[in-house]
Amino acid sequence: MVPSRSSGCQPVAPARVLRRSRSGDVVLRIRLAGVRELDSRPLSEFSVLTAAGHDPGVRDHVPEAIAHNPDLGCSLYSFAGDEVLDDIAPKMTPLPGDVLRGLPGFMAALASLEPESSWVEAQASYDASMGLVGAHTTYDLNVACLMNMYTTLHRDNPGAMTTLGMPSEVALAGLLSGSVSGRRPVVIHGDIHRKNMRIDRRSDSWFLLDWEMAQIGDAVYDLAVALWKLKLTGDDQQAFLARWEALMPEDTARGWAVDVQTYETLERLKTAIVHIYRTADALRFTALSDVDQRSSLAALWMADRAAVNDQLGQVDLRVDDVVSVLESIR
Repeated sequence: MVPSRSSGCQPVAPARVLRRSRSGDVVLRIRLAGVRELDSRPLSEFSVLTAAGHDPGVRDHVPEAIAHNPDLGCSLYSFAGDEVLDDIAPKMTPLPGDVLRGLPGFMAALASLEPESSWVEAQASYDASMGLVGAHTTYDLNVACLMNMYTTLHRDNPGAMTTLGMPSEVALAGLLSGSVSGRRPVVIHGDIHRKNMRIDRRSDSWFLLDWEMAQIGDAVYDLAVALWKLKLTGDDQQAFLARWEALMPEDTARGWAVDVQTYETLERLKTAIVHIYRTADALRFTALSDVDQRSSLAALWMADRAAVNDQLGQVDLRVDDVVSVLESIR
């Protein structure tokens, strides 16, 4: 999706003029053709945000869903917040107090949001498309999705995978052979990180954006994603976990302390794999003359790879070689 800011609300269907949002400004989100689908998107972002907008425990921290046109593949949302959280408080710096205190409570409120029947059906259909029917967990689903992607990536780019120190399909399946406890499935965001959050400086309010990866799943998975991507300081993580555990419904958090580690291991591997595609695509849109930017993109992926050295082993890589290999990815 590509956000664009406007001072008003433009029609998204012939002869239809939409109202302005509560705050006046809106975001037009458009699905781009030809972009790789690398993440699970079982539910309608617009539908989830519409329901969230009516829930008192959730609505103050999400953009307002205004209008959706499935034929044109676009949606309108209110423009929430003044600044991206990552610009105010980058990774490994303390979160603003309102976010540190409020986000665990928001996640608990989200766990109490009643899933609509259409969401349950959409989730079941998506899971079945990944070969999962009957009893299974969010971990099982993520492993199935990742293995499906990696099979294609490895088949199309075997030499590149070897050079980058990535595992065989069989080896990756072995690394992902763990399991988690079953818990009551709830609505989860699926992609909580600092660049998906915005702060309103005037009111100190915060907002969680980009609900494309929302799903009905395990709240502990949402916690693991947040911990991996927010990159909290030690003190913040201790406070965050204590508040999350205290506020979450018991049947959604049972056994979380063990399973969050299993999920985080999965997320580290997933990041290293997904970002091969993302970095390859970013390099294609970066001018050959912009050597610094191209090197920076490669270095970011190398950091992702280094984060799984404990599982894949250390590999000696040079930035120039990584740029060359990633450019070759199909």
